[in-house]
This record gives sequence, structure tokens and C-alpha cells, in this order.
Amino acid sequence: KILFAAVAGLYGVLVFPAQKKYRDSFKQAIMVPVARKFFPELGYDPNLCVRQGLFDQAGLFSPTPNVYLGNDYFKGKVGEVDFEFSELDCKRETGSGRRRRVERVFKGFFFVGSFKRELKGVTQIVPDHLERFLGVLGKSLQASLQSVTPGGSALVRLENPAFEEAFKVTATDQIEARVILTPALMEK
Repeated sequence: KILFAAVAGLYGVLVFPAQKKYRDSFKQAIMVPVARKFFPELGYDPNLCVRQGLFDQAGLFSPTPNVYLGNDYFKGKVGEVDFEFSELDCKRETGSGRRRRVERVFKGFFFVGSFKRELKGVTQIVPDHLERFLGVLGKSLQASLQSVTPGGSALVRLENPAFEEAFKVTATDQIEARVILTPALMEK
């Protein structure tokens, strides 16, 4: 046990800081120039993340996290759309000691887009696990189980089969959802 503690201590003192320094310098030397090549006005901060208020406002995940961590924050503009994204690791911790429970709410990249025109409705795009695993049966189940959600959102059927298979789209305004999800955007 003492040897293990000494090895773990050496790792924490010698190896981890070196890894962090290498990772940070890699991000600055490689990631930033590559990203700026495609998005010249792109801003990047390896230590920041999308604000928790924006994550909570999306209303995509339940329960809401009480542990909110993130890094690799990007901010920029494509056409008329301002965007920001970062990597997030959001968890919900409850209890303490032996009764402590940790539930991962979300881990991945979280994107926020701000359109110049005012949007009246809410459009949500989430991975479509049901259709991916059950195919046509999943599509039928989805339509019957979630034709209208409690928030007034309805399932949106789109013209791009590959996008339809990968994502489930619900919206409070069907027309607005189609304005947002143009054929070019779905193809990308």
C-alpha cells in the first residue's frame, strides 16, 4: 500500500503536470491555428467553457447538474450565426460518505448558436437512439409516443433520411424548425 501511494504521489507530482503542459501547448500550437484557418475570427480559451446558465436554459438534460466542469471554449461566427461551444462534463452528486451517488448528466461537446433573427419557438435536436436501434419500428413508436410533448413540442419530420436516422427533432413551431434546419445544414 505504501509503494502504491508513493507511485501515485510521484505520478501526481511529476507526470500529471508534464501531461497538462504538453496538452496545453498542443492546443495552442495545433488546434488554434487549424481552427482559425477555417474560422478566421475564432476565439479560443483552453480553460473556459460554455456558461452553465446556457446549458440549463437549453432544458435538454434532467436532472440539472450540480457539478459543472468544462474546457476548450471556442467562440466565433459563421455567416450570420454567432456560435460558441466547449467540452463539458456535467454530473449530479447527491448524499455523502457511503451514501454519495454521482450520476453523469452530460459529457461531450455542447454547442450554442445565436441567430440574428428572433426565434419564437423552441427546436430541440437530440441523438435518435430509438430509430437507430429499431429502424422503422422505432420511427413508428416515436411518432405514437411523442406526437406532442408536455412543452407543446411536436416531432418534426425532415427531408434528409440520414439526418432523420441520426437525430430526433422536436419543435414548438414546425415552420421555424425547417427554417433553422436547412437542407444544407442537415447535409453538413
